[in-house]
Amino acid sequence: MRSMAKQGLLPCAAAIAMVAALLAGCTVGPHYHPPAPPTVGTYTPAPQPSNTVSSTGNADAAQHVNPAMDVPAQWWTLFHSPELDRLVREALANSPTLAQATARLKEAQEESNARTGATKYPTVNANVSVQREQVDLATFGVPFPSPPPFSLLNGSVAVSYALDLFGANRRLVEGLNAQAEYQRWQLQAARLMLAGNVVSAAIRQAQLRSQIEITRQMLELQQQQLNITVQRVQAGGLPQYEINRQRTLVEQTRAAIPPLEQQVAVVNHQLAVLMGKSPAEAEIEGI
Repeated sequence: MRSMAKQGLLPCAAAIAMVAALLAGCTVGPHYHPPAPPTVGTYTPAPQPSNTVSSTGNADAAQHVNPAMDVPAQWWTLFHSPELDRLVREALANSPTLAQATARLKEAQEESNARTGATKYPTVNANVSVQREQVDLATFGVPFPSPPPFSLLNGSVAVSYALDLFGANRRLVEGLNAQAEYQRWQLQAARLMLAGNVVSAAIRQAQLRSQIEITRQMLELQQQQLNITVQRVQAGGLPQYEINRQRTLVEQTRAAIPPLEQQVAVVNHQLAVLMGKSPAEAEIEGI
């Protein structure tokens, strides 16, 4: 009898193992594996020079590059410009693009949390009710006084859980977590792009303002040269066409200033949009 019981248990255990193997083989979707990181360690095939060449030929003005040094998250502070720091902080705080990216990340996180809570944990429903009851013993033929009214409390708890035998819910949660991770990197990319655009626009603004200042100084010097040329022509030292030539140079230099001022206005409008303001209310100071 004992040997027959053992022989009966063996087929049952084999059937259970076969069913478990079939269920494991019917799991929905493959297991997620992160991609392997790139094997290359540099961006260019040849190593880059550690020092740049200054346009003025001054070795002290050249930039020195240290590949082993990490770039800080707030890399724009390396310029040591308080005004530039203020522009980037204001842009990061008021940019509608960052607000949109943050909202998408929050939406993806909440959707992942909701789906995880609905599939990973059981659902519990509780119900409590209170009723006032009055028993009339005379209706039951009991010759005793009826008791006073009393409260009847009813409570119920229902617990339900859906078994994820084929892994459909697990794959769905993995997909939602991946979507939240993607939105997190999208937000990080938006922050880096916004800071880069603000710094580039601020540098372009400083460049244009410096160019306008140099052009105005050149205009002043050419105007002085024109006055000297007029005096020399009146004294008979130079021919008349020298006045016209010098006046042409003065007017050409003066005509170059309005396009530069227009470019400054365009950059100011760009900075205003990046900072979440309209061009009319944004007052961009020079850096």
